[in-house]
Amino acid sequence: MKRLTQQEMRATRYRVAKYIHNNVKENHYPGFLEIKKRFKIGLHTYFKNIAQAYKLAGLKYKRSNFWTDRRLKKEKIVRKDIINLIRLEGEKGKQLARREIESRFKIGIINYFKSLREAYRYAGVKFEPHFGPRTKEERKQTKQAVLSYVKEKVKNERYFPDIHEMRREFNIGTETYFPGGIKEIIKKAGLGKEKFSAFWRLEKERRLLKIAQYILGQRGYKIISKQNKIGPDMVVKKNGNFIPIELKAFRKNSYLPARLIPRNPISQISTYIRELKGPFGIIITTAEDLQPRYKNKVPKNVKIWFHKDIIKTIPPKSDLGEDLEFIASTFPNFNSETVIRKMRQEVIQYIKMYAKQNKYPITREIQKKFKINLHSYFKDIFEAYKLAGVKYPGHKKRMSGRKATKAEKEKIRAEMVSFVKNRSKENLPCGYNVIQRELRVAIPSYFSSMQEIYKKAEVLT
Repeated sequence: MKRLTQQEMRATRYRVAKYIHNNVKENHYPGFLEIKKRFKIGLHTYFKNIAQAYKLAGLKYKRSNFWTDRRLKKEKIVRKDIINLIRLEGEKGKQLARREIESRFKIGIINYFKSLREAYRYAGVKFEPHFGPRTKEERKQTKQAVLSYVKEKVKNERYFPDIHEMRREFNIGTETYFPGGIKEIIKKAGLGKEKFSAFWRLEKERRLLKIAQYILGQRGYKIISKQNKIGPDMVVKKNGNFIPIELKAFRKNSYLPARLIPRNPISQISTYIRELKGPFGIIITTAEDLQPRYKNKVPKNVKIWFHKDIIKTIPPKSDLGEDLEFIASTFPNFNSETVIRKMRQEVIQYIKMYAKQNKYPITREIQKKFKINLHSYFKDIFEAYKLAGVKYPGHKKRMSGRKATKAEKEKIRAEMVSFVKNRSKENLPCGYNVIQRELRVAIPSYFSSMQEIYKKAEVLT
């Protein structure tokens, strides 16, 4: 093999350094393999390492540059593919929605374009919004159709449809047509005097919150937070302890808990007590009393203040007394229980139907199918399966993030040992991958090693 002279070494080093410098100007960072392929040389013959090659080019070598370069290349390819797809579908007369593009490329479009409109502009295709008509006349007709729909529901079914139902029915964003929300719809539909709409439910909650603030203040509780989107309705503090508060606005002669509430208030407040590590929790409600079957099921760390307790605390003939009377006399949607019951039944039938085909829909699939939040109708997916009389598959239960109990873990361990023992007797493979595939379990969650399983199964290895 010919030995390289010092002059040849310097010439090659100079060419490599120049190549690196020119590429970096264009935001491209050549790597070890690229230089080797381009110059057909072993880089270590001329440089100690890639950093030395960059140093000779007057640049500082950073590994992060290569990841940036790779990301930019990927972005460029994906952007081009998205633009081509939009053009192709546009020629067929179809306009792709954001979700369809993201699903096809397994990406978030916001990482490649400022908006869907920008992607269409680069593709040279006219972008037309999916939601709602475009002309003033069509917008007017849609608004009138929504108001007529609401009036009809209230008149014939004594039921006020919520925002989500209107969106599903008319395929529109209601805030575009009614920026004032429910209040504006009620006013324009001429239903201001009705007391069974979704608006009155919110009004009842607002007034009960006002009453609760007064009562808690009188009893020495310091309010930390209120009207939380997630967690208890209020969090208060006393003697250094955090205490969760749940508010339940019910009409006269009603009992706690209401029969169709997916998560009954007692189990709900118990969860919040555990999360906050508080000594107790309080339910403030305008209900008359507990349902008889729950009389002996209230934990000692749950306090309940009923309508009769509230009356004793608030000043007589005050605004708070009027608020309490308003809550007690206002009826909710007359047909809301029917709607909930109907949806629950549909979900249960859906689960039964798929169970016959040996398929088991998970929470996400059910929510997508019925366009609902499953937790508004059931405590969780397990309750839905229980009511359907279908056993929820063990492997899906484990995938759902639910922590297995000790008994469940022992049962799975026993199944694994039995599986290995039986396979061994039949001279069939019973290794790591076979167990995980057949039993759909993660071995490290139950055993420290395969040797431990073989030992318990009394199988020689």
